[in-house]
Amino acid sequence: GNKLVDNLIKKSLTLKVKHRIAYIPFEQFTNIEYLAEGGFSKIYKAKWKDGPITGWHSKRECFIRCEREIVLKRLNNSENID
Repeated sequence: GNKLVDNLIKKSLTLKVKHRIAYIPFEQFTNIEYLAEGGFSKIYKAKWKDGPITGWHSKRECFIRCEREIVLKRLNNSENID
């Protein structure tokens, strides 16, 4: 991974916020469809197979998740973020 991105994710885990930053493997996205191009990125829509955590299943002791349609942004020239 990228050290800057890794540090950003670690920092977000220490904050008391409702939404956190998390790395999601590309394999989790299906039905990726190009939508548009902006000044510094390309925009796509996709399905996130597992989806976000929506609850806790106490009998199975695991998170409840469901597929979700999401928007992906591919930043131009993002290979060397410093």
